[in-house]
Amino acid sequence: RSLASNGCTCTLIPQGAGRDDAPAIAEILSICGNNGSTVCFPSPYVYTIGSALETYVNNATILLEGTFQYTPNITYWANNS
Repeated sequence: RSLASNGCTCTLIPQGAGRDDAPAIAEILSICGNNGSTVCFPSPYVYTIGSALETYVNNATILLEGTFQYTPNITYWANNS
């Protein structure tokens, strides 16, 4: 997580190498996703969603310029959707 001067209150940089970013996404949205803030997921990053992701934001902007990519584990997603 980092603060930036580009209008983003918080910016998440993914872990990379196909590691599950869902917990970090949920955490940054929980911490920064309210009171008029802007949470940024910049390009060219790819964020891997490998586990169920439940989030809540209130009066926030989510700037999704990167890519959210779900893992292809059909059994997991069938049981956790």
